[in-house]
Amino acid sequence: MTRSAAPRKDETTGTWWFVVDLGPGPDGKRRQARRRGFPTKKAAQEELDRLRVRALRAAIRSRRRYSFVVATAMPAMVSRLFTTSAPA
Repeated sequence: MTRSAAPRKDETTGTWWFVVDLGPGPDGKRRQARRRGFPTKKAAQEELDRLRVRALRAAIRSRRRYSFVVATAMPAMVSRLFTTSAPA
């Protein structure tokens, strides 16, 4: 059963905490962020939202970097491949 990333209250300490999936890292492994000790649910939710936005922005930057490399390097690689592999 999948649990929500919503903040939960620790009944023993009275503070709020959460665990959120941030998506796979560069090595492909699962990444999670765990935060605890928030005095209010609102404070925990604000931090959770901040982490999600950061993870989304990082994913977008990563995709842009990959797209830039493909767009700039691929045409040169393809032209070299076809000019050097032509039968003599």
